[in-house]
Amino acid sequence: MRGFAKALLGLAAAGASMGAPAQVVSIRPVPSVEASANVSYVGDTNSAFSTDGIPGSALATAAVGPGGSAFSLPVIGPVNDESSATARALVPGTVGSRSIAGGFSPSAGPGGATEASSFARQVTDWQVVSNDASVTTADIDVLAFFDGTLATLDFAGAPMSASVHAEMNVYSAAGMMNVFTADATLSDPLGLSGSANWIGDFSYSAPSFAAQVATVNYNDFFEDAFTVTVGETFAWEVILSTTATVAGPFEILAGADFLNTGSGGLSVNSPGLTLVQVSAVPEPPIWLAMLLGLPLLYRRRISGA
Repeated sequence: MRGFAKALLGLAAAGASMGAPAQVVSIRPVPSVEASANVSYVGDTNSAFSTDGIPGSALATAAVGPGGSAFSLPVIGPVNDESSATARALVPGTVGSRSIAGGFSPSAGPGGATEASSFARQVTDWQVVSNDASVTTADIDVLAFFDGTLATLDFAGAPMSASVHAEMNVYSAAGMMNVFTADATLSDPLGLSGSANWIGDFSYSAPSFAAQVATVNYNDFFEDAFTVTVGETFAWEVILSTTATVAGPFEILAGADFLNTGSGGLSVNSPGLTLVQVSAVPEPPIWLAMLLGLPLLYRRRISGA
């Protein structure tokens, strides 16, 4: 996964039956939070990246363009004459992503890439403990919550789009399994489209005076979403990203605002089982450095005595 060191978990082969969530052999990502933002405005670009451990917070914000007030996107509100992107990831807490592209340059006309994208990710380690030695496996429930807005504003008849992607994965000794993936895109002139498991939850307003908007407040509970071995440490990954693209900054804007709340909560409801979050453990190279440093520290203390 991008920007993260990895820890080897296991290489057990796992095949998913037809209709079951995809599961592949993988390595377990290190617990951490990550945020990135990338923007372009008629050839000018900017980017930002942030990462932190657990518990921790990551915030990335990038903007490029003339700035100054432009228009107001439906539901999203006032935006500037620029491309901007913000991503955040917190543990404990949620993930968020916001991307706005476009602007107001009536003398320039359409032309020149004007895009924004942002990406937020959190990875946490968990373990199920049991007071009954005969219980060896546990079913994990997932509560998914994502809310936000896709909007476009087109006074020039140019193509544009705003999209959102949400994803949740588990990394266990059996491999990586995708528990949830959902996508939605609002484009001009095609309107709203997306994955079947999510698109029905959006409220869509057809184009009205050059504007269209789609909002979602998605909240769903997945009982027994996946199974883990009692006592095994597994990683839980939540990803939220948005993108916005317009033909150029000529009285056209596209925005995807999901900065408020994105989360995938875990729980276990079987009697005698408890789900606990596991503290991050230093990587082997870090342990090695610590062990090599101890003799040096000891000698310094002896020589300074």
